[in-house]
Amino acid sequence: MSKKKDESEVVTLNLSGAFKAPVPRRVESAVRLIRREILRKFEVESVKIDSRINESLWKRSSARPPKRMKVQVRVEDDVAYVEPPSE
Repeated sequence: MSKKKDESEVVTLNLSGAFKAPVPRRVESAVRLIRREILRKFEVESVKIDSRINESLWKRSSARPPKRMKVQVRVEDDVAYVEPPSE
């Protein structure tokens, strides 16, 4: 399911697996989950996460990241850029 150049797609990611991590490390686990899911789904070489996504993960502290998150993924030259969805 490799995406073609300059395609964009809105994806809902399930981050509930981050709650298996120790309490102070749940956000770091959520970031790893985001990277892993995008790499698997879009078959790209690397993933770049926007700082606004990081801020929304840290919004409620390191112990309580969201259980699911809607993101927009844009693929350019085998690099996936993860951004907040544009509405």
